[in-house]
Amino acid sequence: MKKIIIIFLCLIFCFFCLTTITYAADIESAQEISVTIIDPAVIEGKPVYNADIKISVKNLTNNEIKGLVCYLMIVDVERQQTYPVDEFGPDAYQTRTIESLLAHSEYTVTIPVKILYVGLFKFSASVMNLDKDYTVTADPLTVHMVVVSKLNKTLVIITASIVPLFVAGTAVVLYWKKRKFIRKEY
Repeated sequence: MKKIIIIFLCLIFCFFCLTTITYAADIESAQEISVTIIDPAVIEGKPVYNADIKISVKNLTNNEIKGLVCYLMIVDVERQQTYPVDEFGPDAYQTRTIESLLAHSEYTVTIPVKILYVGLFKFSASVMNLDKDYTVTADPLTVHMVVVSKLNKTLVIITASIVPLFVAGTAVVLYWKKRKFIRKEY
């Protein structure tokens, strides 16, 4: 019985070691490229905003890498949902293919985006290696679109507080006049 338990524990130990080695191999292969959004650093403004997002893809190895595809992902932070990228311009949802990336070279991908929505978004660029089946994602770009109002806030607040008082006062005056008119008839 002791031998069976020892063999079983050895098998479990070997299984965990194997998964650690496999995971380390996956991490090592993912470090072949780096992806960074280089321009713009942040987008803040009001819709409609047309921008080109520039993504830098670097080969960190000593050999050529082929079969890379770059694409954009968009997350609406406030609504906690993702958007179809085609809602951000007709060219934003198309993937960009990088046929070949030489050793220690860098390639810049440009994706034009048209922002029509108000809110806080995170734009993230990913590069997928189709040959080795892994994806590397850049740190997200913060996009904050606000509606800029040209109204004077003080004027809006004063109007919002006076109008209800004026309506209530008018209603009271009309009620009293109507009541006096009814009393005179009798």
